[in-house]
Amino acid sequence: LIEKKLIFINPEFTLYGNQPDLPIVLRSQLNEYLKSIESQADPLQNYPHQVAAYLEKIKLAQNPYEKTPKYSYEMLDKGILCKSCGENHLREGHRSLLCSSCGLSETKSSAIERMIEEYRLLFPDRKFTPTILKEWCGNVVSLDLCGRVLRKYLRSN
Repeated sequence: LIEKKLIFINPEFTLYGNQPDLPIVLRSQLNEYLKSIESQADPLQNYPHQVAAYLEKIKLAQNPYEKTPKYSYEMLDKGILCKSCGENHLREGHRSLLCSSCGLSETKSSAIERMIEEYRLLFPDRKFTPTILKEWCGNVVSLDLCGRVLRKYLRSN
């Protein structure tokens, strides 16, 4: 038996003029309603398990409707973008990068870690070295710093 109910889960919600014959469950009635469902439920038969096994068996490895954009490393713009506004207007300080668009300051190490995660998301099977990381960051950070941050990142992940 399938019933339809409108369930309000917000504890701050109040419904004025509720009529008892409407299929409405308020937050204060939810525990009692769930107990009543539980007490009425039949023990599981084998059929739901068979359906679940069948669905698992026919599950597609890749969604044919998923549209993944085609891109390559060479065609993408390189460089660190501001994590706040997304602009590529970063000025280099001693240990930080300052966005001239929104004024956000971020440490170089933090920005490089973001770039590592971005690269690994876009190119999960591609080799990753400090030289590639430096190029991916738009050559605005030193090779030495890229190497240190990459080693630290790989140790922690």
